[in-house]
Amino acid sequence: MTHPAYSAIVEQFIKLDAPYDDITKHDLLALGITTEMIPDLIATILDEKYYEDYDSYEGFPHLYAYIALGQLKTPASIDGLILGVKKWAHTDWFEWFCEEMPDIFGAIGPMAIPQLIELLQDKSLTFDARTCALHYLLPISVAYPEERDRCVAALVSELEKFEDNDPEINGYIVMYLVADYKAIEAVPIIEAAYAADRVDPAFIGDWEDVRVEFGLIPARTTPRQNYLGVDRSRMLGEQASLFDDYAKTAAKRSENVAAKKKAKRKQEKKARQKNRRK
Repeated sequence: MTHPAYSAIVEQFIKLDAPYDDITKHDLLALGITTEMIPDLIATILDEKYYEDYDSYEGFPHLYAYIALGQLKTPASIDGLILGVKKWAHTDWFEWFCEEMPDIFGAIGPMAIPQLIELLQDKSLTFDARTCALHYLLPISVAYPEERDRCVAALVSELEKFEDNDPEINGYIVMYLVADYKAIEAVPIIEAAYAADRVDPAFIGDWEDVRVEFGLIPARTTPRQNYLGVDRSRMLGEQASLFDDYAKTAAKRSENVAAKKKAKRKQEKKARQKNRRK
């Protein structure tokens, strides 16, 4: 049953400025959001009508519902956020989940870590949904440095299953361990995963690249392959800079979308816009 005050609050949502510029800008709890409204907020983020067309609904109330759930900071609200990730992360809204949701989880803090680890471990989910967990754990570990080792341990634990994991998942985990967490302690399991040929090199490079990044060898001794058809050194530099950005802004924006998936999403978005103009 819908909370009596919820509809009025949704009307206030759509009168606010779009939430893209600063995810922490609006105190939605001040509008009257309470824990009793969590079922309504979850119903909003799961409602398919809000995701069908970017231009269909004024004010994007479902996006404010995500923000409100994050500001409530309860186990039930975190579960609601995870439900939204599971259902929509693989859709055209993938970039929003990568760019805005890390701020939400960074503000929630350590209490979200167990659910995020479960999200990463759930092999029944799409690649996009599982890797969202990596996006969201990072800002928590930066805002709460004491949680860094806990987050690294979760990534290492998942990488230990490299034989059963898809090489893309392994590659994404390795990318975070190397470029963001600088997790030199993870070298043994990373080496084992590469030795078993279970790491997609498109995300961070090959084992020789990893050793160079960790300072284990001074430079490559073999020619570097262009795994993605892009300048890998530039791509890695952008990835590595994310950690510095988070450290400076205490969990501001994550842009850790793999280059090949980001390019695909942009192409699809342009196609949709072109079709609308017809």
